[in-house]
This record gives sequence, C-alpha cells and structure tokens, in this order.
Amino acid sequence: MAEVRITPAEYLKWMSRLGQKFMPAMMAGVLEGALECIPLMVQRTEMVIPASDYGVVGAMGQSGLYRMGWRAERITQGARIYNLRPYAGVIEYGRRPAFVSKEGRKNIKAWGMRKFGMREKDAERMAWALARKMAPPPGGGGRSLRARGVMTGAGPIMKARIMTAIQSTFTRFVWGGR
Repeated sequence: MAEVRITPAEYLKWMSRLGQKFMPAMMAGVLEGALECIPLMVQRTEMVIPASDYGVVGAMGQSGLYRMGWRAERITQGARIYNLRPYAGVIEYGRRPAFVSKEGRKNIKAWGMRKFGMREKDAERMAWALARKMAPPPGGGGRSLRARGVMTGAGPIMKARIMTAIQSTFTRFVWGGR
C-alpha cells in the first residue's frame, strides 16, 4: 500500500493559505490523484507476468473483467485504489496448491458456462477436472499460481500522481476555484 506524506513545512504553508478549506482541499486532491492512478493500474495489468508457465504475458488473455475492475473511492483517511473482482487477491498474491472448495468449483463452472457457452453438465465436469488438477498430490507439491504483483512497484508512481493532484487542488482552492 502506498502512502503519501506531506512535510510539516508544506502542511503549515498550505494551512495558512487555505484555512478552513484545507481538509476539503486535501481530500479532494487525494481522491483526484487516486482516480488518476486507475489508468496506471490498467496498464500494469496488461503488462503482468503469467501466473503459470503455460500462460501469456498481459491480462491473462481473458481478463477484461479484471482489467476493468479498478476503482478508487474516498475513505476516512484519504482514498483507496482497489480491484473489485473477487479473484483480485489471487492475481496479486498468488495461490498455493490446495483443494478447491465447493464454492470454488461453482465459480469455475459459472466461468465455463459464461466464457465458453458450455452446458451446465459439461461445465460441472470441467470444474471438477480443474479442481482435481489444482489439488496437491498425495506426496505434496502440486500446481500453484505465481503472484502477479500488479500493484508491486507502482507505489512511487502513484505517490507522484497523488502529490501532483493534491498540489493542483490546493492551488485551485487558493485562487478561488472552489
């Protein structure tokens, strides 16, 4: 997670100029900067390494939904940038070999029906076969998915974009833009 810090000297300078408008200007700038980071995350999604040795570089060939899932929202202490897809954590951090839950098989089945137009029974069989392939063998080992690290290394670029947005928002507030 990237954090942007303002030095005490910068804080005092802007606080004296903005007065009561300081916190609204700060929050507006942080959110504006976070929104400007979304195209960066989309670009990083398209350049990501494959999760397995059989994959392709980029947004997993099939991941338009993941690529379009980047959002920014205001929170109490600023803003957060996240991906709303439920599998975003697996893409970012990877997956150890493990047995697939019933819910996981249900999601694989739904994906097969949506992506390939499979009938329900065929998608169910495919989900079972994929779940067996993901499970660790009796002696250990098994297939895992490498962490893709879409957000890894994006911190400095995100910080720069957020700081630029904060400063431009402060300038707008000082000169009567809001």
